[in-house]
Amino acid sequence: MDNKTYHIPKWVGNKEKFQELYKEFKRSLSNGNTLKFLKEKIFEPNNVKYKDYGDYIEIINTKDDKVYLFIYYDFDNIDEWDDLYDNPTITDILEYADEKIDEAFERNKILELENYEIFVIGKNAIINVSYNRYDYEWMVLYFFNKNKECKPDDYSFAKFLRILTKKGIIN
Repeated sequence: MDNKTYHIPKWVGNKEKFQELYKEFKRSLSNGNTLKFLKEKIFEPNNVKYKDYGDYIEIINTKDDKVYLFIYYDFDNIDEWDDLYDNPTITDILEYADEKIDEAFERNKILELENYEIFVIGKNAIINVSYNRYDYEWMVLYFFNKNKECKPDDYSFAKFLRILTKKGIIN
């Protein structure tokens, strides 16, 4: 827990259990089983109803009229570029996210496109893509680590779990 502290969700338990969960998360990133990890270690223990479409997981939250998509995408290192917003890797991620949102939208046709939110998880970053209704464009939120880099660590993983809890995806 180096120089920054973080709060772990109550459902995880204590710091030791969180570190175990984080180690499993890191392993899932390296072997490409991140969606399986999310299902077995995050969603199922929290009784989250989801649909598994193979290359993404979909959760429909009727409480906030949102559709959340979770994808694993093996992309280049985002931190290699000086400007995160003028970065071909981000463009690639957004195009892939847009493709998955369109696919889910065509499958469901229950909510408007702006009600879709996507979590893109890769070896080099955890990213949240959502629609900003005020600017009428897709917004990108990076889960920075302790060193202000995109590379996932226990700090950014804890933030990711906290956001899932805050959005009501998990308790």
